[in-house]
Amino acid sequence: MKYKLTTLLIIKLSLKDHSETENPLAEDNKEELISKKLEEFKTLVGDFGGNIEPDSLGKYPDRFLACFDGPSGALAAAFEYAHKLSDSNIEMYCAINTGEIIIRNNAIMGRTLDIVSKMLKMAEKNEILFSESVLLSAGADTQLTYHPNIGTIEGLTGPKTNIFRLDLVKFKESGDKNGES
Repeated sequence: MKYKLTTLLIIKLSLKDHSETENPLAEDNKEELISKKLEEFKTLVGDFGGNIEPDSLGKYPDRFLACFDGPSGALAAAFEYAHKLSDSNIEMYCAINTGEIIIRNNAIMGRTLDIVSKMLKMAEKNEILFSESVLLSAGADTQLTYHPNIGTIEGLTGPKTNIFRLDLVKFKESGDKNGES
């Protein structure tokens, strides 16, 4: 068993409602398209210093869990991916949390994972949610513009967790693709 301080990013993809798109897809192409977009996300995660955890969410083929050494790379990867998907038939749901994880038999466990999973359920389409721990550990090198506390997660052991929503427009305007000024 190993303990590690990390930033977890979890992303879920789904197809937009056909009524919202001019180019509806056949049902049999859905899985193929989502799989292709998740492969693109894997590459992007690596570009920002993260790595995809193999088999961490095996029973959910529409999502990935990525680990980063700090929140700046996770925020930048999520923002960049949201931007890449903005003109596609894909909707993204994203949550980011920083904290200690437990690694046992190559599986990630712990409160940090529980929180980011609950946050993903709170996310609306094309939204990036992040926890207060991300906000506090992002530091001065990352300029975040966000909506104030939009909710909390309670019911887990430990203190409640405050949740924030990244303002994608202002994050883009704050500097380069890493969100740095």
